[in-house]
Amino acid sequence: MGCDFQEQPEVPHWTVQLPWLVAFLMFVVTGVLKFDQGHSQRFYDRDVTENLTFIDLNTATQAELETLPDIGPVLAQRVISARPFGDLDDLKRVPGIGPILLQRLLPKIRVKTER
Repeated sequence: MGCDFQEQPEVPHWTVQLPWLVAFLMFVVTGVLKFDQGHSQRFYDRDVTENLTFIDLNTATQAELETLPDIGPVLAQRVISARPFGDLDDLKRVPGIGPILLQRLLPKIRVKTER
């Protein structure tokens, strides 16, 4: 009795091909990094510095304060009423501004004091 079973070629497990894939990716990443030579970092730095506009809490109008995240007309008026601010921590005394909102505002606000 003959068996019609044909032996199938063994498919290599994916872990056998993994080192080749890792080596290829390392080669590509290394090539990209050498070719880049810091150009992308310079573009990133330029974009960040161009987009930095800070709002001074002591001189901002109500409309300017309302452009800040989660600051509406009522909270903007409270900030104006609580002036002058000596530093950014003084903003904690404004009702409605807690530690979470303060952390969201810190990258966008500044306080200039008159000396």
